Amino acid sequence: SNNKLFQGSAPDGLAAIGDVLTLYGKEPPQLLYGDESVATVLKMTVTAYSVMEDWVMGEIRFRHSYHTPNNGGRPWLVQYVGCCRLSSLANNADANWAVTAEIDLLQATSSPRAATLPMIHLPLMTMDGGMPSVYIPTQKSRGMEWGE
Repeated sequence: SNNKLFQGSAPDGLAAIGDVLTLYGKEPPQLLYGDESVATVLKMTVTAYSVMEDWVMGEIRFRHSYHTPNNGGRPWLVQYVGCCRLSSLANNADANWAVTAEIDLLQATSSPRAATLPMIHLPLMTMDGGMPSVYIPTQKSRGMEWGE
């Protein structure tokens, strides 16, 4: 753990629910909107944490306007990227990471919201030798409409 990155208002000096943390990393995380726009300073509001398990979870809200509802008939490819994965991992330690979502405003009725555990364990490869993947469930939240 690198506790200095998670300093906050809790009695132990670490982040507590409601604290706002600027996300850092060897390469600070970014949100790539898929249309050449990039969000570079990401501030997360802490929604849960565990001192014993050494994690924090939070929410970041983004506001972005696309010039068209999709990318020429294909969804916009939005990526949350950064570096680096934990050094203590057996697989892909210190590697870059990316979480990708497709956004098509003609199909969407509201903004997606990812809801997952802080850490997901995957095998190095699938039984047939392929790369493992994970589906991250999302919840619809209120407030997104496409308009002129």
